[in-house]
Amino acid sequence: MKKYFFILVTLLFVNVTVHAQCTCGTAPDAQWTEMAARKNRTGPILKFKCENQFVFTCRDTLWFRTGRYRCIGTCAATYKVNIIRGGTVVRTIDPFSFTTGFLSFSETGSYKVELRPSCNGTSCTSCYLYFTVSGAGCRTP
Repeated sequence: MKKYFFILVTLLFVNVTVHAQCTCGTAPDAQWTEMAARKNRTGPILKFKCENQFVFTCRDTLWFRTGRYRCIGTCAATYKVNIIRGGTVVRTIDPFSFTTGFLSFSETGSYKVELRPSCNGTSCTSCYLYFTVSGAGCRTP
């Protein structure tokens, strides 16, 4: 009986320890690395952080090159992106990758883009980017 109790306690301890090794950070700005992207794939590399604002036309595309949320522990974050206009999510990209992901807009307006990281399945502090979109060729909502 003692042997089974020891095994059960050991399994519970290992389970708790593994889950505790990957958590969200406590200082949001310190947990997001600087991001980099190209406007329209061939433009110069733009470096930016959370809360950055962009002015785009409907023909512009932001191609991400680098960016990362640092989980505390031994796992890598996964990402989901919500594109929000007027308080409503108009598009979701799940999963999102900073090495192959891009953003584009087909309608004029002001957009808030939420980059939502998760560490070990737990949602962490989001990063927001803001876009003002206008220009010829845009649809109006």
